[in-house]
Amino acid sequence: MRINGIFRFEDAEETKNLVAEYTYADEWFEEDAAILSPELRGMSLCLCMSAFPNLDEPVERQSVNVESLLQEIGFWDFETNEDFRCAPEEFTMGIFAAKKEVSLGEESCVIYAVGFRGASYGKEWYGNTKIGEEGIPYGFRIAVDKTRLFLKDYMERHRDGAGRRKILWLSGYSRAGSVAGLTGASITEDAEIWGLSKRDIHVFTFEAPRSFPVDAKKDYPNIHNTISRMDMVPLIAPEVWGFCRLGSDDTILPSPGDPEWKARFPAVKKRLQQLNPSLDLPAAAFTPVAIAGTGLAPVALCEKAHRRKGRLSEWWYSANPGEYYPRFIAFMGKKIAPSVGENDLSNRVAFARFYEESFALIAQQYLGAEKEQRLLIRSVLLNLLDELMKPVPKTVTYLILRNGKQRLLRRTAAKWTSAIISSLLSRDGFRGTKEELEEMRSSIEKMTCYFLYSASRDVQENDLAFLGTLGANIELLLWAHAPELIYSWLMTG
Repeated sequence: MRINGIFRFEDAEETKNLVAEYTYADEWFEEDAAILSPELRGMSLCLCMSAFPNLDEPVERQSVNVESLLQEIGFWDFETNEDFRCAPEEFTMGIFAAKKEVSLGEESCVIYAVGFRGASYGKEWYGNTKIGEEGIPYGFRIAVDKTRLFLKDYMERHRDGAGRRKILWLSGYSRAGSVAGLTGASITEDAEIWGLSKRDIHVFTFEAPRSFPVDAKKDYPNIHNTISRMDMVPLIAPEVWGFCRLGSDDTILPSPGDPEWKARFPAVKKRLQQLNPSLDLPAAAFTPVAIAGTGLAPVALCEKAHRRKGRLSEWWYSANPGEYYPRFIAFMGKKIAPSVGENDLSNRVAFARFYEESFALIAQQYLGAEKEQRLLIRSVLLNLLDELMKPVPKTVTYLILRNGKQRLLRRTAAKWTSAIISSLLSRDGFRGTKEELEEMRSSIEKMTCYFLYSASRDVQENDLAFLGTLGANIELLLWAHAPELIYSWLMTG
């Protein structure tokens, strides 16, 4: 029997609760978990979205949306771990569980639904960036250990008769998707110890970062990853560091030039606007940027000439403007960790030793702050991008690096950081303090150095338009991670 209803979830901008439709049926768990069920995947996304904290509630009750959804579809004994009932900290991981007793055919079963706080991570982003020098990223290992302990305790306290078939339904979005995938693989390896059959461990992830060392990868056909071509998040951690996702990736939201896109676009756009009017399909407004003073003319005028001369990267090579967005995203996967030297971001060990803490602190300070403070930090980073968009500094940077004058590069980064801080402090309506900005100085300088290295790489590759396009479309790139986009696509299939 199918259950139809609506669930509530916090929107992508963390400003309001929205409602969306769901459909659920117990019978979907009859199939082997290795077989992708589109219906169960869609319901899994609804479950993930409902687990986004309801920010209108006190922190200890922010799981109310997912609890309500699970109760509507017949799951009881809802529990959360302590981390879900407190404000996010560096290595917290909010987890929930509930169970349902069902009959599948002539067999008596109990389904355990397990998931995570999949948004409003706050300071938890610190753990996302703690990659470490080897193995599974440190921040994710902690989250997986917490999940296993919580679930083991929950299942032991909610046992249901010897011989009853047990089914595990595990899902997660974004950071929580990585934790769901890693936890699902771990439990699949120990299925007998958990009293489970591998065919009954259903794992669904959405927009999950890479988090498993590729040299230790095994096949897990029961783990189903849904990845948007529009999103940057699944590109991290980069493949150049030797990371992958466990299970199989199903890539959705194809190029706007694809026949499937054209056929589904009106329905997807209509559903998205009904769901969240403040969001739009990002590809519609994506604009490649040619940097003034570099000799690059607008794409429409010079694409063929530059392609012939090798002046532009492959993401420019398209007669259909709608294809620029997914092409740019794919190209970005190669740019996240540019190869400039043995101590740059293309080397995982170098990142862990020299950059990791700065990235972690910026993420923590940005996402763990109040909304006004996040806007402040975003202003700092966008001002930094504005400086990097200028052709003269980038050309100078290349000359500095080519001549080995890295000390001058560091002085340039320090100078830019001071200028950004002074500019913000003199701005009308600025609510931050000099002390707050000074606490960020070291992290900003290191980030500036990284971007300068990247800019010099762009100059060497004659691809100066990359950073300009990144800066011009940064808001759209952030919106592409919105779960409303994935929901609208899957629910119009």
